[in-house]
Amino acid sequence: MFERIRNFFTRAATVAYTGGNWVSLQTAYLRGGKHVDATTALSVSTVYACIYKIASTLGTLELTTLRKEGTGSKPAIELGIYNLLKQQPDEGVTASFFFEQLVANMLLHGKGYALIVRNVNTGLPERLEFIPSKAVEQLDYDGVPVFKVEGLEGVVFNDDILCIPYLLGASPIELHADTIRLAKAAESYASEYFNNGSIMTGVLSSDQPLKKEQLDIVRDSWNSSAAGNLTRVLPAGFKYERIALSPDEAQNIESRKLSAEDIARIFNIPPSLIGLEGHMTYNNTEQAGIFFAKHTILPIARRIEQEIENKLLTPEQRVNYFVRFNIDDLMRGDLKTRAEYYNTLLQAGCLTANEVRAFENLPTVEGGDALRIPVNVISASKFEAYSEKISTNGLQ
Repeated sequence: MFERIRNFFTRAATVAYTGGNWVSLQTAYLRGGKHVDATTALSVSTVYACIYKIASTLGTLELTTLRKEGTGSKPAIELGIYNLLKQQPDEGVTASFFFEQLVANMLLHGKGYALIVRNVNTGLPERLEFIPSKAVEQLDYDGVPVFKVEGLEGVVFNDDILCIPYLLGASPIELHADTIRLAKAAESYASEYFNNGSIMTGVLSSDQPLKKEQLDIVRDSWNSSAAGNLTRVLPAGFKYERIALSPDEAQNIESRKLSAEDIARIFNIPPSLIGLEGHMTYNNTEQAGIFFAKHTILPIARRIEQEIENKLLTPEQRVNYFVRFNIDDLMRGDLKTRAEYYNTLLQAGCLTANEVRAFENLPTVEGGDALRIPVNVISASKFEAYSEKISTNGLQ
């Protein structure tokens, strides 16, 4: 009786998915060996989120060419690559977009490439031309890597191309194809489930036997009240029973969650940063951000920096010059934490007021270049004279 009433009160035909259906679909994807390319991988939301998170974050970081000065450094605006790396690597291309594309291709294909276009007279780099990874073929010439670039005649020598490898230079998409296939299978299952029938959330049941005509009347009345989200009224003698998730639906949801966490693990991203955890707090989100900066972004940034130093700077220049992404922006913390941090460094004589203002993108102020120390908060340049006065006359 219960099953008969259930069949009458569904608004549309509901396709029944059993555990066997889910297992069969999963097995078909995994055993079928369906090729997972960049487009297929990006259609999986978690893969897209991970690549976007890493690439866009690198794109927001400022890459500065610096000149060593004592134990510190200053911007090397005298070098031609200063503006090349910081503002416009190529005509009509911003530095942010350039590095975003470079890193995205590295994550998808295992390596990111950019052609170094040099001045024919001086040999100095004039621009950096991004090349899609699929347009580059790496060859070996007597143990030295050379590159065949689609659209260019001959080969490009190693010194004239930036090659940014991911771990082992291998594509994480290809290495973890089965994981991505499984995630795609779970998404396809859910899509097919919703496309083939409405989701039945409950049934009406009656403890009295009803004729077909009576069932038709009650069913039509109940279904018509669903339009426009109207308030529903139960007919006398009927009871509404909510249907919980089927085991198959629950299995699909759990599988999608586990696949998403696996993909986040592959790209070394804390799940909370791509919206996978429902119980986020300020503290654990802040710690996840610091982990992401130190263990995900920093290693990639160092690979890019060293490749640029090796190929855009001469051996003589590398003695006094280097390039750095400003990773500190990712670990700035909140206003209160930053204020306490700056105050500690100011009181210890490690930073000047103008250096702190520079970190916060504020203009310099007169007298803000003097270091301060804890003793009466005086200028460090006057400390020796002040010490002699104290030793001679004592505190007054």
